[in-house]
Amino acid sequence: MAEEGKQAADGPEPDPGSGPAPGADSTSEPGARSVPERDPYFDNAKFLAVALVVVGHAWEPLRSAAVGGRALGAAQSFIYAFHLPVFIVMCGYFSRGFSRSRDRTRKLVAAIVVPYVIFSVTYVVYTELLAGRHMTWDPLEPYYLTWFLPALLAWRLSVPLWQQLRLPAAAALAVLIWLFAGFVTLPRMLDVVQVLSFLPFFVAGLVLSPRHFALLRRPAARVAGAVVLVAGLIAAYGLETFVDPEWVHWRRSFAQLGVGAPSGVGFRVLALAAAVVLTTAFLAVVPARRTWFSGLGAASMYAYLLHGFVTLFLSYQDWYYRISGWEVPALTLGCVALAVALMTTPVRLAFHWAVEPRLGWLFKP
Repeated sequence: MAEEGKQAADGPEPDPGSGPAPGADSTSEPGARSVPERDPYFDNAKFLAVALVVVGHAWEPLRSAAVGGRALGAAQSFIYAFHLPVFIVMCGYFSRGFSRSRDRTRKLVAAIVVPYVIFSVTYVVYTELLAGRHMTWDPLEPYYLTWFLPALLAWRLSVPLWQQLRLPAAAALAVLIWLFAGFVTLPRMLDVVQVLSFLPFFVAGLVLSPRHFALLRRPAARVAGAVVLVAGLIAAYGLETFVDPEWVHWRRSFAQLGVGAPSGVGFRVLALAAAVVLTTAFLAVVPARRTWFSGLGAASMYAYLLHGFVTLFLSYQDWYYRISGWEVPALTLGCVALAVALMTTPVRLAFHWAVEPRLGWLFKP
């Protein structure tokens, strides 16, 4: 469960989804300072993606216990095939100006390093209480869902390199690194396998521009995206009993998955193709208009870092593995409600110190 819980969140910076909406007037009055309007499209995408993360974590113990059968297993594999790439693409997209930022070191410390230390320690202590056994905290081995923070740190630090390369060279290098992660059994330190395996999605986000997202907002793209997602879910159901779900988690080498290099490359390429297609389809169906959850999407990092305390608690309850029938859909709706609750203003006020710490006292003016 702990290993499976390593899922993504959007960029851990407090407000990564801001930006001018297409066609929006970003000024107020003559002489006033220009204030860009938040684009609800990105907040909508982050809300929907983090809701899928919460649902996926709650489903994982049930799938391990064969609760929900083939349908639940297929649904979880389907979700895991694209929700992490969605987050990473958006993180790359909003990291395009990172190398030009004057306070990038402060952002890395406040938005990634400090939250990582707080939550990685807290989750280890929390699991000790649930499991009734001693656990050791190792900062180089991220526990549970905290792996994404050091991964984002590594990707952000690599931004200047990717921005110096021409597009074909950047794409080729990212794919070669992605392929290397499958051929070689790498150490567990900082979950380096996933860091390298998901790198192409971060690089893809860096090279995307607003016009690319504008293409996805067209009505035809929305219809096509919905069709692709339905087809993907049907395909996941058909492949559930034939394909190891580990292929969509990107955390094992070919040797660890028990396949040779030719088969491993084939499965890995198919998983990458599925991730690209489903990520594109998901971003196409995301509402571009302001919705009731647009304001919540700006706080998706709170839902990501905090929901694990609930899903981890459930994984240690015996009764949880005996639910069936209507209880699984009810659990799913409860997970969505939990995600909504964790992105509300009271939760943000209560946990701002841990998720978005203010460290003005630490740095020079």
